[in-house]
Amino acid sequence: MMGLAEHARLALAIALLERGARVSIVRHLTDLPRMVVRRLYREVLGVAPAAGQLPTTARVMGTRLRQVQASLWASLYRGLGGPGICQILDPQALLAAHDLYLQVARGQGHPPTLDLNDAWVVARDLRSGAAELRPCLRCQIHYLVCSEPRLPPTCPLCALRARALRAARGREAARAPASGSQSPASGRAERA
Repeated sequence: MMGLAEHARLALAIALLERGARVSIVRHLTDLPRMVVRRLYREVLGVAPAAGQLPTTARVMGTRLRQVQASLWASLYRGLGGPGICQILDPQALLAAHDLYLQVARGQGHPPTLDLNDAWVVARDLRSGAAELRPCLRCQIHYLVCSEPRLPPTCPLCALRARALRAARGREAARAPASGSQSPASGRAERA
């Protein structure tokens, strides 16, 4: 007969699998045997589990937009998990932060780019110290950086804002007539 703790672990495993968690993550968070998780995976999702390595935090944050989204998720995770969340890996906070992240991203009209596996990698690296949330002195948000970044360890929102301003200036410069040049029509009017 199964006890309440065993039921809770199975319920957590099912909740994780329904959101697309990989077998290795479910095993880590529930301590269920590998074969039990693989069987649950097939029952819940109707397919065999995917093989392969989990991404690194550097890959999760491969672009500035993904860094913004990872930063949003990490801030939600820290806010929901409390001050000690970076010392533990809390599966309930992981799920709650990911569900809230999906709501916020979709509510802003942006497709979410982080799946639950990406979120778990960020949580794992926050706990180990391989990633951290840093405050931006310019815009006052907290942004995620990792120990082996692909991008400069600067605020992604400020970087995206600067890129957008440069692009807007470039478009304005392309539309503005060159100084000292006249259109053919204005040159003919002056000669007449």
